Amino acid sequence: MLKVSHHNGKQDTILSGLLKNVRYSISVAASTNAGSGPFSVPVYQDTREGAPELAPSSVECTAVSSTSVRVGWQPIALPGQGSSLVGYNVLYSTDEGAWQNATSLHTEFYIQGLMKYTNYTVKVAGFSSYGAGPYSYPIVCSTLEDVPGPPEETKVLTVSATSLLVSWKKPLHPNGQILRYTVYVKPISSTSPPQGYRVEVNPQQNPRTYSLEVKELSVSRQYEVWVAARSGAGEGAPGRRVPHATKHRGALS
Repeated sequence: MLKVSHHNGKQDTILSGLLKNVRYSISVAASTNAGSGPFSVPVYQDTREGAPELAPSSVECTAVSSTSVRVGWQPIALPGQGSSLVGYNVLYSTDEGAWQNATSLHTEFYIQGLMKYTNYTVKVAGFSSYGAGPYSYPIVCSTLEDVPGPPEETKVLTVSATSLLVSWKKPLHPNGQILRYTVYVKPISSTSPPQGYRVEVNPQQNPRTYSLEVKELSVSRQYEVWVAARSGAGEGAPGRRVPHATKHRGALS
């Protein structure tokens, strides 16, 4: 039963629950207790098109580099996209970050400028001039590893006349799974390459500070010490270089 309104001698009603972007034929007939009269000559009217009714399907995300991923998807099927589909919205975020929005006119998009070795949640929706449709089910992908940043807070202490204790903290930006650290020691006055000492990392442990005692150094000599971290992508930039001298034997007695 339709609700009919009267305005200025005319009668009107609203037809609801119709399909989007469909042409309808409309005829009107009056009825009494005796029955219905003849229908009027039909008029034709198209409903407006709305936002897409379906989400893109088969959304996939592939890491391209340590700062970019490729997102691809299948286009919205014609019955669900209408004839005025403009493009796609791509939403992405880290686990604790705010959603960021990008727009693509095609069925793929390269998201760049991301954080290294980080998980991102991605979802995609089609949009028309009438708004965005439903988003696809969120998927998670990760950017690739990169070389680590420099280790933090490198410190050197004298242990004996021929040994130094080097300590440091992990990089602020590991950019991957750190496999080991290399402690480099070089006499300041020497032109020879530095001596490297490897410190392997146990992935089951996560100490706040790492340390290594460097032995068999020369007595009362000035050294320069620095540390670099290595991931599966290679060795990263070294931390700050710390000058420190071993003492002569009498100074430690």
